[in-house]
Amino acid sequence: MNGMKQAQDTAPRRQPGSRRDVLHDYAPVAGNADELLLPDGRPRAHWLPLLRALEAHEGATLRGIGRETRRLVDELGVTYHVYSDPAGVQRPWPLDALPQLLDPGEWASIEHGLSQRARLFEWILRDVFGPGELLRANLVPPEFLAAHAGFLPVLKGSLHAGLPVVSLYAADLARDRDGRFRVIGDRAQAPSGSGYALQNREILSRTWPATFAELGVRDLGPFFDGLHRGLRDLVPDVAEPRIVLLSPGPLNEAWFEHVLLARRLGLVLVQGQDLVFRDGRIWLSTLGQLERVDVILRRVDDAWCDPLSLDPDSRLGVAGLVEAVRHRNVVVTNALGTGLLESPAWPAFLPAIARFALGEDLLLPSVATWWCGDPDSLEHVMTQGHDLVVRSIDRIEGGRPLFPGEMPGPEREALYRQIRAQPTRFVGQERAGLSTMPCLDEQGGVEPRHGTVRVFASQFAGGVQVLPGGLTRVARRPGDRLVSNQEGGVSKDTWVLPPAAGAVAPDGQPGVAAPEPGVRLPASLPRRVADDLLWAGRYAERAEGLIRWFRLLLRRLQAIRTEGRAGDGVTDRMLRALTHLSCSYPGFVGPDSAEQGLLHPEAELLRLLTDSGAPGSVPAALAALQNTANALLDRLSADSVRVLSGLRDAAQPLAALRDPLAAGGVLDDVTVHLLALSGLAQESMLREDGWRFMDCGRRLERGLMLVNLLRATVVVPSAQREAALLNNMVLAFAESLSVYRAQPASRRDDAGLLDLLLLETGNPRALIYQLDRLLEHLERLPRLERQPRLPEHARHFEEARARLRLAAIEDWTAGPGTMRNELDGLLAAQQQALDAGYRALFAHYLAPAPTLPLVGRMDG
Repeated sequence: MNGMKQAQDTAPRRQPGSRRDVLHDYAPVAGNADELLLPDGRPRAHWLPLLRALEAHEGATLRGIGRETRRLVDELGVTYHVYSDPAGVQRPWPLDALPQLLDPGEWASIEHGLSQRARLFEWILRDVFGPGELLRANLVPPEFLAAHAGFLPVLKGSLHAGLPVVSLYAADLARDRDGRFRVIGDRAQAPSGSGYALQNREILSRTWPATFAELGVRDLGPFFDGLHRGLRDLVPDVAEPRIVLLSPGPLNEAWFEHVLLARRLGLVLVQGQDLVFRDGRIWLSTLGQLERVDVILRRVDDAWCDPLSLDPDSRLGVAGLVEAVRHRNVVVTNALGTGLLESPAWPAFLPAIARFALGEDLLLPSVATWWCGDPDSLEHVMTQGHDLVVRSIDRIEGGRPLFPGEMPGPEREALYRQIRAQPTRFVGQERAGLSTMPCLDEQGGVEPRHGTVRVFASQFAGGVQVLPGGLTRVARRPGDRLVSNQEGGVSKDTWVLPPAAGAVAPDGQPGVAAPEPGVRLPASLPRRVADDLLWAGRYAERAEGLIRWFRLLLRRLQAIRTEGRAGDGVTDRMLRALTHLSCSYPGFVGPDSAEQGLLHPEAELLRLLTDSGAPGSVPAALAALQNTANALLDRLSADSVRVLSGLRDAAQPLAALRDPLAAGGVLDDVTVHLLALSGLAQESMLREDGWRFMDCGRRLERGLMLVNLLRATVVVPSAQREAALLNNMVLAFAESLSVYRAQPASRRDDAGLLDLLLLETGNPRALIYQLDRLLEHLERLPRLERQPRLPEHARHFEEARARLRLAAIEDWTAGPGTMRNELDGLLAAQQQALDAGYRALFAHYLAPAPTLPLVGRMDG
């Protein structure tokens, strides 16, 4: 044990959270470098301010800082999709409360090395798809390129002079046992993590405010400002370029980061289905027109970008994209083909290539690598494999690293036979040492865990710029060495400390001026996004209405249970109405409902309250809302994201319910969050087409639910006392009970109720109010070419409103038990008109329309 540890063994124990206790319990793993402590056990100098903060607690214990970090992650809605986790889409981003600190002198060396590697990989790809000097000089074996799935000959001729190939580059660094950083992985086609690094910084700068200010941690903002300018400069002749970020979509592991980057850089977030290839160009399919796209920042791997020229099974890309790139009608960055650069075989060739291409020695070394296509390297891997890591040469296969030394004998021999059969497909690599880093445990103590740091660089016409920080990832528990987020790894903010006074800033990291004004274009609204916004409105209204009726029903059932009596006609009608509202047939309207469901409703109610897989259930409605909102994160305000996060938490207790009558409190909390979401949509969203589609969804769903409820409760009138109770329930559902009671006594009857809920234009819950708002929104939506003065979707709503206005309320009343046929016919017609209006609206604006007019430059 080190000297400090021995000295502290005799010291009195202190409560968790003190500096002395932190260092007393912190024991680095023998044989590995540690980021906090020197080999002799003394803290590294650049960690001392943070250690002083640990001692002072900054007003809170370390455990409290950990809780605050997790709270901010939840509040900001930071998520990560773990593919092996069934609930992974909404999984909170794992973030450790302690930052990783990097010394400014060491960071300067990393900057130089990273800048060199970015320039080197740029040169390599241009040569591979161009003159082929590396092949002629025997520095890259042709067998390696031929065996690599990422070598795509169809891309020859697609790289243009003057345009960067590797605009964004990332390297995974690990500190080896000798204390030196080595590169263990290169990311060059769509490197992820910079957005999460930015989000980590926002959170930890709030949990460690005093220490963050004292240390003068270098700012990440200028890197993203430079990235924004670099993207615009890719098309210098275009005054107002349309730049999009192409994402695989909300099921991708890094969807949150795509949203964050699109917001930070002012880009339109799109998916492959939003883009169209026509006339040799790429267009964004928006409402009523196709808008020309100038630059695509892609987060889709090479093979999936174009099903026409690359992988035909892809549904993530754009058919024709390669052709548009080849004719320089759109700029894609990083360039197509850069996936080849991510091969773990390149480290075997890089030192020689650096001297050949740049006339420089490699500044940032990789782990030792042996490409098995070379006979001597093959024999080394075969004889020393027990000490090595074996990998396939490309990442497209998705294979995990293999450790022959940890395999059973037969399995290891099978691997060796496979390598000998296809030697060009494999590499052996030295098992890199992973340093340990201080991490906060659940008890508020500090423990060492193995970790790596991913660092980022961008290069455009102005040169290479390095992000002064990065994404540090550590294992989930001490002793583990798996740091990938997919394997349960935890992220850390990476603090690069400023150079000493008078020190010279490293080359390639110039000062960055204030960002230029953003692109002055109307916010593009892809058709897919408009459809998602409409359904977000529908799902929110559906969940709110369903829960509103559930709360009324549960109170009624609770009163009956308290009085110790059986159900009555009002309760039975409310149960049947629940089935109609939720469309959860047969429910309480099936052939056996009188004998089973109505007498013993608990099982069906519990199903609708707890089963997320049951159509029409409360959890299903909330899940549909959450999933749709997740696809719209780039369109939602920060407060809306917080409310959605709170809504998810508020609804979690539903799954554990055993008694449906115990759901009242949970449903009350969920309702508060739904109302907050509705309020934010009404008061905080810009009144543009996206908001209009969302509000159209709300109006459609509110109208349909009201019609369904009235048909289930009012069309067949009850006896006088039951009718009064049932009417009160319907009015309470429509937030109109107090208004109804304030009317003159002569209007407090069935006719007065119907007038208030169907015809009162000043009642936000009335059916005619929904139709008025729908028609107002449709009038303001873009008009398409050759569109009739009254489009079909508007005609359905106009006819419904006219029929409603011309109806005679006096003809709707009848005695108890008598079917109000005219009223039922009117409501059925309204229901049909709302359904037909939605279908026509979808066909008019939201369905794929390849004949839309083009908007944008038609020059090359």
